[in-house]
Amino acid sequence: MTDSPQAHWDARHADADIRQDPLELLAATVSAAPENATALDIAGGTGTDARWLARQGYAVTLADVSPVALERAAELARVDGFELEGITTDLESGPLPERRWDVIHIANFFNRRVLASVHEHLHPGGRVLITIATTTNRERNEHPHPRFLVEPGELASLVASPTDGLDLVRFDEGWRANGRHEAWLVGQARSL
Repeated sequence: MTDSPQAHWDARHADADIRQDPLELLAATVSAAPENATALDIAGGTGTDARWLARQGYAVTLADVSPVALERAAELARVDGFELEGITTDLESGPLPERRWDVIHIANFFNRRVLASVHEHLHPGGRVLITIATTTNRERNEHPHPRFLVEPGELASLVASPTDGLDLVRFDEGWRANGRHEAWLVGQARSL
């Protein structure tokens, strides 16, 4: 019998080492938050990137399937002097929270339905930042599993279309400093 997604991720996050530095695309793209700016970190696990966003001044919501990860993230944020709002949700089967944010960050989470609807959850002028390994990554790395990988060129077509109100700011793919072949995408919601 297979564990539920929540049980799987709870077990992984219970004793996992906590990454200290934000992902490269996030650190290269996001700067200090404007007043009252909000951010959503999707499937952010123990919250390294969420805590980094909080240090930049964002009011951060962390959405993850694992209550264990959210608890660890909240504890680490309190030590850092920040609060994180945690939402336990299985985004493989459920929708994104019905709100809008100024920044949405997605790293290493691949769900076509979520990616296709992410623009609906941005304030006008808001940005989405996405980092996902491509199938080319399998040339050098055993993980992640192929079902969590995008095909070369696929990410841009999933997220940005001429009618969805999201402009492509950046899209590129390549071998990154972390040794993975990743697609990076930054999209910006059109202002009304």
